[in-house]
Amino acid sequence: RGNKMEKIKVLIINKKNEIAHNLKSLIKDSQHFLVELIDVEYVNLLNIHTLKPDIILMDVNFDNMYDILYASKIIKSKFSIPILYLTEKTIQTIVKQSKFATADAYLLKPFSFNELQQNIQLQVL
Repeated sequence: RGNKMEKIKVLIINKKNEIAHNLKSLIKDSQHFLVELIDVEYVNLLNIHTLKPDIILMDVNFDNMYDILYASKIIKSKFSIPILYLTEKTIQTIVKQSKFATADAYLLKPFSFNELQQNIQLQVL
């Protein structure tokens, strides 16, 4: 990223999850990020192309694990956008063993805003 003042475009993909809305509010309050939120059921290559995110956060849990893994595989097949999975320890182990796992990094829950911000910046900058 050439201009350090430019905001990082963050796309959060989840499945009807209150945590993701809270996460969006937290990140949006920061002056460094622009945030969009999409339900995993509505993810497609056109909306990824239109939004042009710098990074994608995917909130992975047992209810949405396969949908998220499939969506990330599709995204990675067409775009070179870093993907950060937000997971719990038990899910992270399962996801890492999956042949569909395409995350560039993992962040274990619970995490602080500073940890999240550092992980985003490491992947994007």
